Amino acid sequence: WTNTIPPRCFRRSTRWAAGAYDPLELLLRLNLVKSKSAARRLIRGHAVRVGDKLLDNETSPITITSGLIIKAGKFKFVKIK
Repeated sequence: WTNTIPPRCFRRSTRWAAGAYDPLELLLRLNLVKSKSAARRLIRGHAVRVGDKLLDNETSPITITSGLIIKAGKFKFVKIK
């Protein structure tokens, strides 16, 4: 997996304060999923990547830094400014 966003995918850039966030709440607030249960399903299905790492635990916090790319599913990407 590369750290670039394919041109035909849903993509967006957003600003967030640096810090640790709950993964379910973060995916919901970034509009990558419609509900927390959808976020759980994606995480359990190994379909969420934060930077270059696969997110496999829905309770471990996500640390946000500038330039971080979050991928949910095949076609949804968000880049943190």
